[in-house]
Amino acid sequence: MEKILLTFTSVNFTMMTESKLVSMGYDIKTIPTPREISESCGLAIMLDPDKKDEMIALKKELPIAKIWSYLKVDGVILLAKILLSMLIIVLTQIVVSILTKSFDKLLMKKGKSIEGRQITVTKLLNNTIKYIIYFFCVVHVLDLFGVKTDKILATAGIGGVAIGFGAQFIIRDVISGLALILENQFKVTDHVIINGIEGNVQELGLRVTKIRGFDGAIHMISNGQINTVTNLSKENQRIEVKMEVPIKYSLDQYTEIIDEISNELVDEYSDIVKKPELIGVTKMDKNSMTITIWGSCKPESQYLYQREIIKKFIEKAKSKSMDLNCYFVAGDEDEI
Repeated sequence: MEKILLTFTSVNFTMMTESKLVSMGYDIKTIPTPREISESCGLAIMLDPDKKDEMIALKKELPIAKIWSYLKVDGVILLAKILLSMLIIVLTQIVVSILTKSFDKLLMKKGKSIEGRQITVTKLLNNTIKYIIYFFCVVHVLDLFGVKTDKILATAGIGGVAIGFGAQFIIRDVISGLALILENQFKVTDHVIINGIEGNVQELGLRVTKIRGFDGAIHMISNGQINTVTNLSKENQRIEVKMEVPIKYSLDQYTEIIDEISNELVDEYSDIVKKPELIGVTKMDKNSMTITIWGSCKPESQYLYQREIIKKFIEKAKSKSMDLNCYFVAGDEDEI
């Protein structure tokens, strides 16, 4: 049970105060000073905690050195608190285990497999959650035994603010990296356009995403700076080829060649969603015109079919004795 203790610098002051408090009608008890309290003459006066404010007022008149809040614990109460603390620890462990398993299941629903990078992030996030729960568990147990935890929480809060100001950009990048992974916006090897930079995802890190451009250059983008993501590997992709061809041949002749190519591609490949077809003329001058071919296919195959269309077009034009003398544009790549 909680009591307050009055300590003194000398035994005479203790006796003087005891006599005065008894004459004023206070229910007191003079005891040897507990070992936890070193600043005393060896004797202390014990009162009920509701008398604390009155003792603070009387301290101006009496030779009281200090007023202490003292928790007197008997064996039964101590045992009960130990058992309760053990129960809190066990329940905390159960809660942590359930949360961890639930979090793993949630990530598994995002995809059939979790890559090494995602496993690392998953473990990091799980550990962060565990440590936060364990921290509050320890604070609660300490509070049971009368340890003042407000200073611990205040210190943690000040430390958190200091770290937050000092590492706010790192924290922002890490949180953004976690969001990218959890939302499954893109994965390693995906063909993406991020902040205007196009290429394949080389590495998806906690702080930085690495993009390998088609020129071989590695672009490192802080996750916190990623504003726009276009993932060209998620949905069906357009097969687009532009051809500058001689105007001396008719559009019907070119259409016939494209139809033959489309039928062959459909027979050879299974991931063409819409057969490539000539959609029309987009540019024309005195000697040539630019025709455009559009189709669609499953992700990451569009460049293969663009090359196949160009290759087959040249072969079929030669077989029909057509002198093309043209150049082709497959997506954003020019071939002469």
